[in-house]
Amino acid sequence: MCPDDSRPRFHAAGVPLRGPVIVASGPLTSRLSLLRLADSAGAGAVSLKLTFLKPPFAGEMRSFSVLDSVILSPVERRLAIDEGVELCRNAKAETSLPVWANYSAGDPDEWLVLTEAFLAAGADGLELNFCCPNLDTSYGRGARSSTHAGALICTDPDLVVSIVRNVAEHFPEARLLPKIVNNTHLFREVVGAVAEGGASGVHVVGQPVSGAPPVDPDTLKPVLPFADGVSFGSTNGSVCLYNTLKCVAEARLAAPKLDIVASGGVSDWSDCVSMYAYGADAVALCSAVMWHGWKLVSSISENLLRYFDARGIDGPAAVRDAALQHLVSPAHLRLSPLRASVDVDKCAGCGRCLSIGHCEAVSLRDGKAFIDPALCMSCGVCRSVCPADAIVYDDDPRCRKEP
Repeated sequence: MCPDDSRPRFHAAGVPLRGPVIVASGPLTSRLSLLRLADSAGAGAVSLKLTFLKPPFAGEMRSFSVLDSVILSPVERRLAIDEGVELCRNAKAETSLPVWANYSAGDPDEWLVLTEAFLAAGADGLELNFCCPNLDTSYGRGARSSTHAGALICTDPDLVVSIVRNVAEHFPEARLLPKIVNNTHLFREVVGAVAEGGASGVHVVGQPVSGAPPVDPDTLKPVLPFADGVSFGSTNGSVCLYNTLKCVAEARLAAPKLDIVASGGVSDWSDCVSMYAYGADAVALCSAVMWHGWKLVSSISENLLRYFDARGIDGPAAVRDAALQHLVSPAHLRLSPLRASVDVDKCAGCGRCLSIGHCEAVSLRDGKAFIDPALCMSCGVCRSVCPADAIVYDDDPRCRKEP
């Protein structure tokens, strides 16, 4: 947990950052006009929209969106090499942002061509994309065999080593940050393969990475606006947060010396702190800004700086890995005997807490909720359903008595 004083306050795989928030590769980083907005919002860096020598299919963004939960996008426009390289060059010329190039390929030579082109365009770092689930086109009507790119790469640790090593050996000066996803039981092996191949760091993306939208009960058609048909698609948003935290911890345990960038589910400054505490050096976000605008980048950055200042610490390095000391197997998890209780001054007597299906501890007494400590199992569910925030736990600061 000791910070390295020789490193910048904010950094990712050897690239100094202007601030704590990276804007992840996606719709927000597909045009120069949007990169200018990221610059104005104080983004620490940007990762450009996914680029190929030749995009595997044409398309533009279509999404199923549930506010503050999920954006599911089965199709979106990718950039061809000339577009991605021009965007990189213009971003370096017209903004003050550190720029990561995000790209994927189907064979070793393609990786090298893309790498050389982005380095020549001034990219500060290279985000080798091993995470995009939309490249698997081997299902449904009109299916064809998929090329071994995007998220499929993470099913093969040997391929991960091969790609990373190939790029690292040909371009030893490059700062490589493969972007990976936990789509098999081999996640730790994939993280190890990234390190073995010689990367500077790893960008971890939380699941779920692919999904399907729900079906309209009346039409029996999947709910995907402005599209005829449906495909499985990448799922992003708050729904991914908790798996991202797990993936960050697993990555830190698998490769203690790698820098880790984390994305997937981040929506406020405290999510960033959680990422740091599980092992991340830097945090990226996308979906939350798509919902709430560029002011969120400024807000999260400002709140993180206040948090660091209030604790008298310099940055993420001072809190990194703090949660790992508490990580144990289920068999070694120590269970507290403390129970839930009710703040009667806040309780409105709505009875919402009585509806919890598995709980027999809650009742109403004189119009207020009451939790029988003999029946309470300390499951931790009741507080989440209370609209008045009237349920407290015995280990909550609100329950503690001053000495």
